[in-house]
Amino acid sequence: DSLDIEIAPKQALTYPYSKYVFEELCEAIKQRMDRPHISRGIVITVGASDFAEHIVLPISISQAQFLYYLDNPQSPDGPEFIYIYWQAMDGDLMLTLTNEKIEPGGEQFNLKCLICYIAQKPSTVTEEFHETFTYLNDDLPYQHDNNVNAVRLEAKSNTFYRGCNTDDYFTFCLKLNYRTGHVILSHAGPNSIYNHEKIEYKFDRAELDLSKLDYIHLSAGTQDVPVRNLTINLELIAELHPIVDTQFKRDTSNLLERYLVATSHNNPAPPITNRARKQRPLAINPRSNINNSVILRVRLWV
Repeated sequence: DSLDIEIAPKQALTYPYSKYVFEELCEAIKQRMDRPHISRGIVITVGASDFAEHIVLPISISQAQFLYYLDNPQSPDGPEFIYIYWQAMDGDLMLTLTNEKIEPGGEQFNLKCLICYIAQKPSTVTEEFHETFTYLNDDLPYQHDNNVNAVRLEAKSNTFYRGCNTDDYFTFCLKLNYRTGHVILSHAGPNSIYNHEKIEYKFDRAELDLSKLDYIHLSAGTQDVPVRNLTINLELIAELHPIVDTQFKRDTSNLLERYLVATSHNNPAPPITNRARKQRPLAINPRSNINNSVILRVRLWV
């Protein structure tokens, strides 16, 4: 009893409902393409090597700039900022930017490095909160243990995880300012709402020229670290930086006093007393002369 009717796709778009569904699907696909997705960027699991092995990413910063300028006008002075976003689980991860690829066992006398180390997330089952340093440094990555023990770090923090959700991927943002040498490491995504801490340092161009750093390496410590959605951007991704009210205060007493409206039924004015006026109390006037004689008329009924 079924009736099979073959309708060409172009003909189906002439029907209002089919046209509506098609347009909605196209809009959903367009929005998904414009937003950073979980599968965008580089996805890799960095094996534990105690920072002895450094995996170079398949795309360099200069290549990312070339791809960006295919669709955008190029500034004569070059890019001002570079934003590197990535998501990682648990931490104990080192992201290293270098002017040349790291060759294990080789002698590289001209190697310049910017190390961004993400500490292992603190334990949630111990009674005491303990967090190792997350830091920025310009030394060789093989000197990690020595630098941490001696605290030879350009910028560091041992409260980088406070307020964060430690049961999911962390989203990080590494911002480089080529013109000033300023580097900032911060949280991005939902954790940036609760943790506003920024690890930042201004590098002298004579010591470390950020514009010369082209290669990105990843290395892990004592455990494997899943990394996903690693992208190199010349513009800030607004969706990963939610706007928060940094002036918010828990004490709202002043705010209540400012906007409180006195009404007769909610906040009746207290009665004005002589004490409030700071005046001498008035004497109680004796009652006026009243004829105290009472005439009783009693009618007796026999």
